[in-house]
Amino acid sequence: MPYSKPFLRYVCSGTLFTSEQWSYSMAFVNKDDATPGTPPATVPMSIVNATNIFFTSTGLISQNVSLDTIKLNQIGTDGKYTEADTVQYDFSPVTKGASSTGTAPQVALAITLDTGLRRGRASRGRFYLPTPGYQASPTGGLSNSQQNAVLASVTTYLTALNAAMVGYRLGVVSDLGSGTQHYVTNARVGQVLDTIRSRRRSIPENYVTSTTIPVP
Repeated sequence: MPYSKPFLRYVCSGTLFTSEQWSYSMAFVNKDDATPGTPPATVPMSIVNATNIFFTSTGLISQNVSLDTIKLNQIGTDGKYTEADTVQYDFSPVTKGASSTGTAPQVALAITLDTGLRRGRASRGRFYLPTPGYQASPTGGLSNSQQNAVLASVTTYLTALNAAMVGYRLGVVSDLGSGTQHYVTNARVGQVLDTIRSRRRSIPENYVTSTTIPVP
């Protein structure tokens, strides 16, 4: 199924606990419905810096998580890269999360991207932070102060991304039907931590075994 217009796919990825992998992505759509221009040949340093600042925000992401790579490539209406070469920035050394609080690698936190539409295609998007640096409160979710801290970091991040890409805005895209896209207007952070099973599939499982259980 087609997308309505070409767009830029921004992908962040890295490593969890040395052996697991994570990634999340967002879309940049052309601002003011302009005709898509020439895609960037490199990842702008303003994008790199905005991502790095967000990733190392105090308490946001566990230090067991590394940010290794940013990709920024144009996707055509057919859902494929429009350019022959991948546009990629590799961190060297990799960037680490800043929180000493650790959760399991499969634990994530959903960030919802709203467009001002309540329903329908491309009405909202979502990306998942890897291994957030917060433990659940006694109620089983994040506290209100933790939510607000995450939301403040996310808002600064998304604002910086928009400012970094002249001629583009963060958007939500859909390839259902004839395709559609809408600009991101707000972000939301919930209380409940999420589970992404694909972020826990490479750590080897090593068991310890008890001695023989005695029979009375």
